[in-house]
Amino acid sequence: MTIWLDVTTLLGWNRPPVGIVRTELELARYVRTIANKLRLDMCVYNSEVDEFRRLSVAQEKKIDAFLSGELFLPSEQPYLSDVFTKIDCVTYVPEAALFRFFFGSFGRLRYSVDPIENDCLRGWICDAAKPRCRFDLEIRANGKHIYTTRSDRFRIDLKNANIVDGSCAFEIPIMELLEPLHSANVENVELVIGGRKPVVIARIGLNKSLLHEHSERRKKLSDGERVVLESNDVYLTAGLDWDNKNFKKIYTHKTKYGFAVAGFCYDLIPVKYPQWCMADVASFFSNYFVDLSWCADHLFCISERSQIDYVDFATRAGCRIPKTSTIRLGSNFASEQSVNVSQNIPIKEEVQKVLGTDYILYVSTIERRKNHEVLYRAYTRLIDRGIINLPNLVLVGMPGWGTTELLSDIANDPRTKGLIAILNHVNDSELSSLYANAKFTVFPSLYEGWGLPVAESLAHGKFCLCSDQGSLVEIAGDLLEYIDPWNVQEWADRILILIQNPTILAEREKEILEKFQSDSWFDCVSKIFKTIEPNKFLKISDRAASLP
Repeated sequence: MTIWLDVTTLLGWNRPPVGIVRTELELARYVRTIANKLRLDMCVYNSEVDEFRRLSVAQEKKIDAFLSGELFLPSEQPYLSDVFTKIDCVTYVPEAALFRFFFGSFGRLRYSVDPIENDCLRGWICDAAKPRCRFDLEIRANGKHIYTTRSDRFRIDLKNANIVDGSCAFEIPIMELLEPLHSANVENVELVIGGRKPVVIARIGLNKSLLHEHSERRKKLSDGERVVLESNDVYLTAGLDWDNKNFKKIYTHKTKYGFAVAGFCYDLIPVKYPQWCMADVASFFSNYFVDLSWCADHLFCISERSQIDYVDFATRAGCRIPKTSTIRLGSNFASEQSVNVSQNIPIKEEVQKVLGTDYILYVSTIERRKNHEVLYRAYTRLIDRGIINLPNLVLVGMPGWGTTELLSDIANDPRTKGLIAILNHVNDSELSSLYANAKFTVFPSLYEGWGLPVAESLAHGKFCLCSDQGSLVEIAGDLLEYIDPWNVQEWADRILILIQNPTILAEREKEILEKFQSDSWFDCVSKIFKTIEPNKFLKISDRAASLP
């Protein structure tokens, strides 16, 4: 009678935890803290062999390093994307390079290889004369094939730019290239259009020492022994499951051995608003949620909005709907140990530079849905009106999908030169300091399933100008001010009012200190584990059997 927490996402993550990853991290912290009192354990799901595995000694050490904060000491491992040092498109066309960073042509073919984002090599290729033509692309090492993909992914930005029908993109996870590149002792890596007459469209530079380091680390993190979940067990999964789980196969295990499954619904954004996401996500995530619905006995939704969106989707899709409940994610940085460890690390120079200034803070992955563009346009509008001495705008987050042009605009716009700072790989101690020293925070997201940085801002006593979409109004009610995320002028006006009227800001902060109740991660995960205690937890089959 054991609750098994799946930590597959954590073991594949090598950056400070954010959002979903932080949720899995805090669940793991609870398992490590309470395991001697309850029957709790951790496992991984190995999708390649379709097995649940115990953690190996090396994997347990990585989890402990995550929990303590030691994973992000100055000697931390380099990032996966650093394995590729450069990407040079063949027949480079300088005048076309403004569209993306790397652009080329070969006869009638047009193609682009994007800057590496989220540890993936992405791009597109098309034949303008044959807009429905799709191409098989290969990664070749020393002239030998090691990976194949197809340029058939849909991207809304390509469609909007009239790049044929938009369904000409490709994506190659760097992780899947590590072992074949390492074993091949590579000198030359090329991206090639396959066929009887292959065409090289890009040459890729490698950092061999990093390639070796990542490959060896991956070997050391191999899974432990196989584990078979039993009929009274509960399997809890809360990570990036669409990337590393196969719920159809997990359902087969469940029906064979009789264990229960508890999962998470963070949001339905890829289904509701696929135009804000990458590639053909609507059908992919629809299938994912259908599979999850049939497999799960209980789903934790992180807001009433996400619960409503999920039930609406499952009803329209004709799925069996498992029991659902809502939880409020923690808004504190849970681990004093982690913060203490990171406090012993010298604050990074770029963070120190920001802390010495007046600034407004936005914490979020830099992607289209997060709507950083409205802040950039609000700032340029204020500057064009002659407003001087604006505080810096500090964006904390990794660059994500669909913001290459925006980041280029920010970097090259003389009006915002030196005024907008972008920070990433920020640890908990640094982030806490950034919250504490900000004038106020902003969160103009187009839609959210919760909005953790808003709650974290309030937990630090800081007022937030917030989008009025999705779940955000659930976090703190009328303690915040809500703005239409599309209304550039209103964002500019409200930012200016708070900058010029410190009394208003002080009154808002006083109200937050008096009324906002911060949610602790310990209370959040305690509620989760209490809900799914095996002796109290009703599986779907149990509930059906109990019906009159």
